[in-house]
Amino acid sequence: MVSLVELQDHIEVEQVVKRVAYAIDHLDWKLWEDLFAHDAELDFSNLSGNRGSPEFFQERITNNSKTRIGCQHLTNNIIVTLAGETATTHSEFSIFNVKRSAQPGQLLLESMHGQYKDTLVKTGEGWRIQRREGYLTWKESREVSEEHVKFR
Repeated sequence: MVSLVELQDHIEVEQVVKRVAYAIDHLDWKLWEDLFAHDAELDFSNLSGNRGSPEFFQERITNNSKTRIGCQHLTNNIIVTLAGETATTHSEFSIFNVKRSAQPGQLLLESMHGQYKDTLVKTGEGWRIQRREGYLTWKESREVSEEHVKFR
């Protein structure tokens, strides 16, 4: 039988994975910092060819966001495996970025889909990602008319 502590850990681990997507979409760097262990490593060599610290990717995302109009980063099908003070997750992602295009009246829609594999550790502050690996399944970029994209 699953204990209440295990249920709570499962929910908290899943929330960390979901909050990473939220932090990216909203450029919420305070939240972002709270989701990773102090010595965390992100290995996106299969996605963008890069690996580094959360700070490295925060800077890259910030710089890439200068032409971004909107972003939606969906993380789903999250499978959590608990092992005491550590956990692993496997999840799938879909990312949609809308950016300014060089063509008047057009926007660039970028879609990227793949998987994350995370290792998390339980700290005094809660669950934190120790390592994240990203794997690209497919991506697409295309121009779309501004009239088809609505923002709040």
